[in-house]
Amino acid sequence: GGIYTLVDAMNGDISGADYAARVPMLVDYQNWAGVFAVRHFTCTWDAYGSNIGKNSHIFKPRSGPWKMTFWDMSQALGANSTPWFKNSEPSAALFANTEDPVLGNKFYQHPPFRRAFLSLIKEAVNGPLNYSVCGPRMNEYYTVLTNNGIAAKSPEEATGSTSGYPPQLRTWIETRRTNLLAQLAPVEVGFAITNNNGAPFSTPQTSVKLGGTAPVEIAELTANGVSCAATFPTVTNWMIEIALVPGANSITVAGLDRRNNVVTQDTIEVTRTGTN
Repeated sequence: GGIYTLVDAMNGDISGADYAARVPMLVDYQNWAGVFAVRHFTCTWDAYGSNIGKNSHIFKPRSGPWKMTFWDMSQALGANSTPWFKNSEPSAALFANTEDPVLGNKFYQHPPFRRAFLSLIKEAVNGPLNYSVCGPRMNEYYTVLTNNGIAAKSPEEATGSTSGYPPQLRTWIETRRTNLLAQLAPVEVGFAITNNNGAPFSTPQTSVKLGGTAPVEIAELTANGVSCAATFPTVTNWMIEIALVPGANSITVAGLDRRNNVVTQDTIEVTRTGTN
C-alpha cells in the first residue's frame, strides 16, 4: 500500500487484532526496530524514534514492506551532550521522550515490536557496547588517523571540559552499557512451557493451547521442529496452538533467534483422552 495506507495502519487501535495483522504486513518491523535500537543505545536524540522526529528515511521496495534507513548520527555517544539534553546522557531511559506519539504509544507498546527492539538492545550490550569489543577497533582507528597527521581524540582521553561534557568516550560507553543492562533486567526471563507448571497433563480436546515465557531474543517458535504461529500477549509471554493425536503427545517447543539459530527449548507431555 501507499504512504496513507501505512499511516492509517500505524495509527490503528493497538488493542485490536487488525493492528497486529496489518502493521507487520506493511512494515518491516525488525528493520525499524533495528534503526530505533541503534538510536537509543547510542543516545542519538536528534532523530526519528527518539526526541526529535527527523534524520531518518523510509522507503518501500517494489515488493515487500516499508523499510527505514539512517541519516545523520552526529549527536550520538555523548557528543555535544549537556545536562539539559537528558536523552544524550548514558542514563537515558529507553522509550523516554519519544516525540512521535504513534511510536511512543503504539509501536513501542505492541509486544512483538517491543520484543524486537529490546532484543537488539540486548545484542548491543553483549556486542558493540562491550568496550572489550569496540575499544580495540576505536583505538585502531585513532592510531591510523594520528599516524597520518589527522587530529583525533582518543576514546581513552579524559574530557578537558570543566563541566564534564562531553565525557570521555570510554566512560560514556561503559556507563551506558551498565545502565542498559539494568533496564533489560525486568525482561530477563527463562524459556519455559508453563501449562500445568510444565508437568504432564491430559485433555479431551483435539488441540491444545500452550503458553510460556521467552527471553526477548527469541524471534520464532517451532513445535517438534515445525514452525508455528506464535502470539506474544506480553513482552515475555508466548502462546501457540498444537493439534493432538489420540494418546500421548510429546511436544518440544524450541525458541529461535532472528538468525534462525535454536537458542533454547522445553518439552511437555500432553495426553489426549478419547478417540474422537
